[in-house]
Amino acid sequence: MLIHEVNAAPLPQIAQALEVFEAQFAAPFAPGRRFRISYGRDRTAFVRTLGGEAVCYAAETDGHILGFIEMAVVDVLAPGGERRKAVYFADVKLLPEAHRTIISGRLLQRAAAWAGARSDFWFTMALDSTPLKPPDYSGRAGIPAMAEVARIAVLRLPVTPGSGIREEDRRFHMSEGDGGALYRRLCAGRYAPVGGWPAARSETPVVWLAHPGGWACGRFEDRRNVRRLIADDGTELRPAYLACFAFREPGAAVDLILAALRRAGALGFRALRLCMTPGDLAALQSSVGPGVIEGTGAAIYTCGASPAEWNLSASEV
Repeated sequence: MLIHEVNAAPLPQIAQALEVFEAQFAAPFAPGRRFRISYGRDRTAFVRTLGGEAVCYAAETDGHILGFIEMAVVDVLAPGGERRKAVYFADVKLLPEAHRTIISGRLLQRAAAWAGARSDFWFTMALDSTPLKPPDYSGRAGIPAMAEVARIAVLRLPVTPGSGIREEDRRFHMSEGDGGALYRRLCAGRYAPVGGWPAARSETPVVWLAHPGGWACGRFEDRRNVRRLIADDGTELRPAYLACFAFREPGAAVDLILAALRRAGALGFRALRLCMTPGDLAALQSSVGPGVIEGTGAAIYTCGASPAEWNLSASEV
């Protein structure tokens, strides 16, 4: 059994093994429908867009990948306004035959050594539908126990095909610097990862959108350069992402989301994905009516952080 450390495009034989490994994991997106993630020939390209250092570890036996962990060092805005370096466990996957074996133990040990040398603040996010969650692998092999500290909603909003950008939508455009500053203000009192390289993962131009009154913001992007979603019939789902989404006024947030949906339709995307806290989701639902905006539940797990609300970018989960 070998543990491969990968922080650049892997060798062809490892790339092929990783592709086969990834194809075994699928997630639901509609009743009776599932999708898988395709990373192409560079499985580590996505995680390298998340912040500073990044690494992936793959456990391989006889040419087959049995487990995979990818991590990145990211800047996280803390509730008090200070920035902290954190290790983000962006993906942890194990085949059933590798779970709680020497294979997963050695894989976790390598990950723990890398992460521990960089920060004592670690976090990850797991969808409610994810079969392998932090309590299943943390608290062993050098990985501290990760506790659930917050909930998040991951939304997928359908896009009207052929919809166009309106002239008034231009009032939502904001520069990168001003958009980032507004996002940090709107995240006050919460944890929020900041930074990264969205232009490296997005095939379309990255555009910051903000309500003219400063009550809501988001960063429109995709991640087709590094990560694509393939449905069970072989078609690409083609979502766009409203990353760095935050708001203080529900009406302003709804206006911003509608502008983002029109932009997604004009660019040929089929859906818009974004994350928000359950409280923010409830506020939007009360503004537009029940059942209009729905999402999948997820939990944030950490070690080295206090319980608090989190803002996450859908393009980075």
